[in-house]
Amino acid sequence: MLRKPLLVTSLPPRMSRLASKGEDIGLMYQKTCIESWRAASFHPVSINSSSEDYPHSVSKISLQRDARSVTGRPHVYFQDMLAAAAEEAEGRPFAITNSDILLAAGTDLSDRVSSLRRGQVIFSRRIDIDEVSSKEGLAWQYGFDFFAVHPDDIMGLSTEMIFGAPWWDHFFPLMLHFGGCRINQIEPHQFKHLKHEDRWDWDVWEKLGCRFMAELKASRRDVQTEWHLTEAIAAFDCALNLDVVPTLHSVSDANLAYLDRVSIRRQRLRSLLRMRSWLRNA
Repeated sequence: MLRKPLLVTSLPPRMSRLASKGEDIGLMYQKTCIESWRAASFHPVSINSSSEDYPHSVSKISLQRDARSVTGRPHVYFQDMLAAAAEEAEGRPFAITNSDILLAAGTDLSDRVSSLRRGQVIFSRRIDIDEVSSKEGLAWQYGFDFFAVHPDDIMGLSTEMIFGAPWWDHFFPLMLHFGGCRINQIEPHQFKHLKHEDRWDWDVWEKLGCRFMAELKASRRDVQTEWHLTEAIAAFDCALNLDVVPTLHSVSDANLAYLDRVSIRRQRLRSLLRMRSWLRNA
């Protein structure tokens, strides 16, 4: 019997989400998310700080180090999470998702993750919904919520990004792309997310944005050919003694546009090639 692919996240002890009438449905929503992962044929595992309470039914992997000094909460460092996930996956491809994502049932997502080979990555945005029962919503434009990778492709990836905090989802696909992986952005309709207010203050966003830029500069290698990075790094360097927040907004927009371009164009090319093949055979 084939093993279900691993789905890695970091479940908070408690989740707060408000329904349209103002009642807190966080507990119900978290259970619904967990059920959706299992219904989509994944084996979920949560990676958490050993100092954190953990009331969930999902298997937990405990880490000693956490990022409380940076975010004010015991978030796990992304590098530690990847190392624990790779060990748990035992050489098989695995998925990573934020803890408040609902996966659609009846799709081939689990099979797609299981069939990933070295050098192949899939990732996606989410669809924001107003109610758990909502069928329609809007795609989130400012980051990504789902990734699937082969363990071999994250070996040696070094970062002080923090899972669940800003910028890690910008860093991850960019570094995989620069490492030679073929990153494929898939349609977000399979990933739903109940809308809530932003939980990050600007100090954390700015601090981790500066960290993102520092790690980007340290890993440049051949990125001089990437116009958006060259311009972003130059603008960031000029703004270091000024207000970096506007520059970081520009960096974010440029990075997202770049990732969209390099990850969606292959998908469009494959569609075009399939259409040409169909026309030849028609």
